Amino acid sequence: LPNVVAPNPVLGGQSTYVTHEWTAEEQNGMRVEVLNSVGQVVEVFTPATYPIEVKGINVSGIYIIRVTSGTGNVYLGRLVVK
Repeated sequence: LPNVVAPNPVLGGQSTYVTHEWTAEEQNGMRVEVLNSVGQVVEVFTPATYPIEVKGINVSGIYIIRVTSGTGNVYLGRLVVK
């Protein structure tokens, strides 16, 4: 299921936002992981606000944002950092 990751691409250090129509059940216990191009987890957090803010990544490259909902659904988004 698609997420909208915008703005995308971003400049290093800028925030981007992940937008999706999550239900209240999905938001409860949600986890966000940011993975680099070789699959290493560079950040894990529980979102405080929706849309989900992914704070600035300083190293340029392609990242995968993996959102695991409280009901176990997994949503993927791709982010390009310039």
